[in-house]
Amino acid sequence: YMSSIFNLIFYLMEEFYSRLRHIRQQQNLSIKQLSEMSGLSYRTIQSYELKDRTPAIIDTLITLSRCLGVSVDYLIGISDDPCPVSSLTVSIDDIGGRREK
Repeated sequence: YMSSIFNLIFYLMEEFYSRLRHIRQQQNLSIKQLSEMSGLSYRTIQSYELKDRTPAIIDTLITLSRCLGVSVDYLIGISDDPCPVSSLTVSIDDIGGRREK
């Protein structure tokens, strides 16, 4: 059981490293630009892309997903849909606001 959890974590981290670089390059952002947008150091982002460092998962994934406009699920390979969750939240908020009127 534990080995399957470790395999899953390893797979998810591999997806994160790969997708981080892919989406950054797809959006024509340099590591420096993403660093400035996210508040993460250049070296931190570079280390993720080179698989030299594992992120402080929650805060880092949320920060990077917001800066890149994709969902955390997309970054770690759970979903192939890069649609950010926040866009779904806005839709839910809009619906809730309509009910109150």
